[in-house]
Amino acid sequence: MSSGSCSTPVTISFSSFGGPAGPLIGIGSQISVTFTVTGTSQVPSVTLYNGATASTENMASPYTFSYTLKAGDNGPIVYIVQAKDQAWAVTTAVFVDSSRTAGKASSAVRVNFTTRLHQRHARNQYTVRCVTHA
Repeated sequence: MSSGSCSTPVTISFSSFGGPAGPLIGIGSQISVTFTVTGTSQVPSVTLYNGATASTENMASPYTFSYTLKAGDNGPIVYIVQAKDQAWAVTTAVFVDSSRTAGKASSAVRVNFTTRLHQRHARNQYTVRCVTHA
C-alpha cells in the first residue's frame, strides 16, 4: 500500500456575489455566492457570518448558494465554503462581500454632508464648508 495520497487537491474559486445592489441589504433580501470547486464530486457546504447555512440546488460545479436575510442578521456578509475530497480532507475558502452589509439602516452609521456656499466680495469667489449630521 502506498503511504501517499492519490486524491486530487480540492480547489475552491470565487465567481460572483448575487443579490440586491447597495451598501445595506435589508431583511427578506436574498443574497448569494457563486463559486467553482475542482478535485471532488461532493457538494460543498456554505456557512454565513451569522452561523446560518446557505442552500443550493446545484449538484455539480459551479455552485450558487443563497440565503434570505432574517431579523437579527446584521454585519458584514461573509461566506465560509467547505469542500471535502474523497478521503474527507476539508478545504476551506472564505469570501467577503466588502461592498455590502446586512442589516437595518439604524445599525449603520450614516453621515450626511450639507454643502454651503458663501459668496465673497463681488468677484464671485466662493468658500465651501461641509456640515456633518449624524
